[in-house]
Amino acid sequence: MVRQSFSAAAVPTVSVVVPTFNCLDYLPHALASVLGQGLEAIEVVVIDDGSTDGSWPWLQQAAETEPRLRVLRTSHLGPAGARNLGIDRARGQLVAFIDADDVWMPGKLERQLRFHRQYPTMTLSFGNYRQVDESSNELGAGFDAWQHFRRIAYSESGYRLLPRAAAVLFAENPVGTSTAMVRRDVLQRIGGFDESLPSAEDWDLWLRLAAQGSVGFTDAPSATYRVRVGSETSKSDARFAALDIIYDRYAAMAAADPVAPRIARARFAAARAQHHREHGQYARSLVEHLRAFTIHPSRRALHAASVDARHLLFGRRFRLHPPRTPSI
Repeated sequence: MVRQSFSAAAVPTVSVVVPTFNCLDYLPHALASVLGQGLEAIEVVVIDDGSTDGSWPWLQQAAETEPRLRVLRTSHLGPAGARNLGIDRARGQLVAFIDADDVWMPGKLERQLRFHRQYPTMTLSFGNYRQVDESSNELGAGFDAWQHFRRIAYSESGYRLLPRAAAVLFAENPVGTSTAMVRRDVLQRIGGFDESLPSAEDWDLWLRLAAQGSVGFTDAPSATYRVRVGSETSKSDARFAALDIIYDRYAAMAAADPVAPRIARARFAAARAQHHREHGQYARSLVEHLRAFTIHPSRRALHAASVDARHLLFGRRFRLHPPRTPSI
């Protein structure tokens, strides 16, 4: 079922795609942050993927009074499938994404659109983001997790092009989906998100976009990202399987930068270590952190290994602090 409330003559400049599933507690705030950007030439395509929390009636009512809002009802397509449906129905030259539990910063869309107009052949742009937990407690900036990328990200200010984008995005994945803006024609040409992947379909798409043209970014926060228990990115087993598939797909693309594959393999090991630590498997965590250090030496990996070792030696007398930024 699709509700169309946007005049066919009013072709938008930007289409904002919003997948949602049982997220009514956060969805109104996400949409308000988009509709409040101050740009009229946009459409917001919301895909309710089978919610049972009242999201669909709320969306239908909201679309009655907001002409920029288009709402679609689907049944458990998953995030990749829901986003692809939104891309298929989008009419703007550019497509931006936001998850239903995230919020855009004021002025985000205007600044990003201005940058795309400056570089019309650019395929992808993204920005930094604040991370908060379910109680809105601060968890740090998203870019803080990516040491290799940070050497580039914090060298200047404002939007600029990312040098060696394909290799940089292969080594690490600093792109927060809720900050991304892409060209719709390129999305359609390369097929959107890969629905066959069990997870990490966002990283896969960014790499394909980087192979098609230039990539831009800003170190300024453009969104607030909510880290929730049970979210898609917390499903570790599926994510590890997807990371291995994506690594094999694009390793050749990053071969020009010999450090990029090593950084990628090291972060996979660190992610597995984090998974083991969360399940109290400190010996296995230590092994993976040492593997990460061997593949690509870093202070972070060495410190993490020392934490595992001390916990094995001292048990509960040594208190562990959970990581505040993701490894994958």
